[in-house]
Amino acid sequence: MKRMAFVVVMTIGLGWAGVARAQAVDAGGPKRVELAGKVGMWMPMDDADDYADASLGLRLHGAYWVVPAFAIGGAIDFVAVNEEEGVSDLTYYGFGITGLVTMPGPARVKPFGELSIERYTIDSDDFDDSESDIGFRLGGGATLEMSPNLALVGEIAYSTVDFDIGFASIDVAALILEVGVAARL
Repeated sequence: MKRMAFVVVMTIGLGWAGVARAQAVDAGGPKRVELAGKVGMWMPMDDADDYADASLGLRLHGAYWVVPAFAIGGAIDFVAVNEEEGVSDLTYYGFGITGLVTMPGPARVKPFGELSIERYTIDSDDFDDSESDIGFRLGGGATLEMSPNLALVGEIAYSTVDFDIGFASIDVAALILEVGVAARL
């Protein structure tokens, strides 16, 4: 199932790369700092599918564009987990380091790819303490420039982490569809 999600994410990301041939737009000089907020639907996979239904998530990220085609930054994810019936309240969030790549040069529509290494945390009334572990997120999408400083963002991503809870290991994975707004400063 993980391979299938990876193939879907990469296929869509590469497909959107063809959209980058949109007309060039004068961006008025390089803007290196980007702040973005996205809302998305997290669709659980693997073990997570046994405990949660599709859930609403929020992602905030900041990035510094080192060169026009590569940025490094940080991100915060929070998921309002929609638990299955009979499952106690779950809280799920993550903090991570993110790398972004895109095509250099100005364009109205630009595809991008994203790789994040995140420390995810899950908390439940069923656990004595919250559990945290390192996972990753791989995604791709496109931005649509609305003005030189503002763009709409659409992304599809795959996120996964394995938690060791007592005697068991839980694989928490999700396919994520997100939309949002990015501002370049």
